[in-house]
Amino acid sequence: MKFAGIGVLNAARKTIARMLGNNEIAYESAKSQFWVVDAKGLITEGRENIDPDALPFARNLKEMDRQGLREGARLVEVLSVKVVIFLLNFDF
Repeated sequence: MKFAGIGVLNAARKTIARMLGNNEIAYESAKSQFWVVDAKGLITEGRENIDPDALPFARNLKEMDRQGLREGARLVEVLSVKVVIFLLNFDF
């Protein structure tokens, strides 16, 4: 599975981290601003066969519980929590 837009998402994450202090805490805070969804739903750490480029954006299952989401949450569920950057999903 390939994602169009992960490069842009990584650039946005790095820009936010620089604005927040360019350290590990800033990097994690910037990463937390993005909820990545593909054809199977929300990308989480528990999912098998995650694209390596999308892996840094995989959500922690405990965090999902706090937000009231579940593995593979649908787009409408995620949108009710945060703004989502849409990524195109291509199967090659």
